[in-house]
Amino acid sequence: ELLTYCDSDIKFKVLLSKKISEFVRISFTSSVSNLISLRVSSLKLLGKVIELYSDMKDPLYPEISILDQQQAQIMSTITPSFNKESNVELSGEGIVLASKFISSNIIDVSKTGRIIKILTSSLEDIANNIGNLSNDNNSENKVLMKVGDVDILTKKSENKIKMYILQAWSKILILNEANHNSNDSINELIGTYIKVLITLWVYSLREFSMLKYAKSEYVKSYNLNEGLSLEIYESCWIDYAESISITIENK
Repeated sequence: ELLTYCDSDIKFKVLLSKKISEFVRISFTSSVSNLISLRVSSLKLLGKVIELYSDMKDPLYPEISILDQQQAQIMSTITPSFNKESNVELSGEGIVLASKFISSNIIDVSKTGRIIKILTSSLEDIANNIGNLSNDNNSENKVLMKVGDVDILTKKSENKIKMYILQAWSKILILNEANHNSNDSINELIGTYIKVLITLWVYSLREFSMLKYAKSEYVKSYNLNEGLSLEIYESCWIDYAESISITIENK
């Protein structure tokens, strides 16, 4: 809660910057707890730290971010969310946090190892599964989704993790745009997957609009009620819309 005051109080933000290492250490310690709720909270805390301080320069080394020395612990906090004992919510929060970390310019994309591999492979799984369903109109050829070592076993879990993954990629694009597309590695990463992303963002916005505004009989006739709920979409549809707008404007 202390960090929320930093949004409106610059002096307080600077004062708390002296505690960054402690915030990161708390997040790291909590990220391996047996309590899933505590692990989720640790990721949200670290996400807020990255949002607030990624663009603040180190007082001793003005050419780098004040978070530069925290790279290793930040990555070590994120990666346990993709271990086998994790669940959809925790791995989803880990994916969104990974996107903030990658697009914060704290670390080069090529040095993020397992994190970037999970982001790209999970996106490819979504695209492949949607492509198989479109071509065959059945689920026999679907690939079992995995996020790191986390198996996504149910339709509801698959749709929920899909929203996290697409939101993570939209945040990469939005934050990169806010940084004037100055990071060549991120530009190349986005460029590699932008056609797939635009298709999936539009597809998801279509699902959202049909769930929210179409008659229930129409939704059922297209099997859109299977594993889907408005709750899944409410927190991320605006990011999809903004990402599509940015892409169109930059064409």
